Amino acid sequence: MTKLQLKHDRKVILYAPTFRDYAMDTVSDQVIKTLDTLAQKYTVLVREHYFSNVDFPDTVVDVSNYPDVNELMIASDLLITDYSSILLDYALLHKPIFLYLYDWEQYAQYRGFYTSPIELKLPYEYDGKTLVDAIANVKSYDDSVLTQLVTKYQVDNNRY
Repeated sequence: MTKLQLKHDRKVILYAPTFRDYAMDTVSDQVIKTLDTLAQKYTVLVREHYFSNVDFPDTVVDVSNYPDVNELMIASDLLITDYSSILLDYALLHKPIFLYLYDWEQYAQYRGFYTSPIELKLPYEYDGKTLVDAIANVKSYDDSVLTQLVTKYQVDNNRY
């Protein structure tokens, strides 16, 4: 990750939201405020969907065009996502995952879900402040949920 010149004295958060065709060129003020707050203490990498065209503040590192998302996952200490399948790949690393479901109702109306993210039993928040608080208490993160998630989908995969 020397390409990104990350500081080794800060934990790295990867924020990787899913595609929102109803908001390709904007991001909610709540998300910007949350990322700005996190950036005071952490290095925040933002990986937008390649169809999106969102501008982020200088307080975060926009890695949307970084060629290898796997390197970003390995370099980060935790993931914030929402409805994105990136969480399944990230779970294999057994690093904390937090779901930020700030637009739950709108997303459900426009896109819907194959599986409700809440059913995955990962920690989730609808509000940026409670998400920031949850991340501040990451030492109490119950990673057994990651083991259960990985086991479930590996077992499901072996059926085919």
